[in-house]
Amino acid sequence: MILFKIAIKIRGFLFRYKTPKDKTPFACSLSEFSTKTNKMKYKADPFKGAIDYTASVDTFFKRKKFGRDCDDYARMWFTFGVLNNYKATEIVVANNGGFFLHHLHVVTILFKDGEYILCNYRLKRNFTSFEDAINSLKSRKSYSSGLLWAIELESKKCVII
Repeated sequence: MILFKIAIKIRGFLFRYKTPKDKTPFACSLSEFSTKTNKMKYKADPFKGAIDYTASVDTFFKRKKFGRDCDDYARMWFTFGVLNNYKATEIVVANNGGFFLHHLHVVTILFKDGEYILCNYRLKRNFTSFEDAINSLKSRKSYSSGLLWAIELESKKCVII
């Protein structure tokens, strides 16, 4: 648990939100942005994820050998949300495997006009509360027993949920 807290704090510090140099890819509707991101192939981090590589959102749509995994998709959705007036929260899920964490996964939850949207590679829409979106994520077997942390990158808040 302590290692997880430290890892999340470091992530929040190192990968804090930065406005992209090119905002053009984000100037579209939610469904158009979903289509754009889903056309991009998943690319694991180096050494099968042993080294976490979170690239700048400015490189997401470029040709890559690695570095387009869950945290990169989550950061793209977070950036889309911020630039399109959604409240955006990044969620980190950790499955505890004893002393070390065996698996981390990152998603984003967007909120606007009374709708919460879970952005986990693909969109899951029409949630009426943040808790409903989280429960949908927890309903997946691989995340059901994990620790969940919400990171509000703009305010640098990090809370367990």
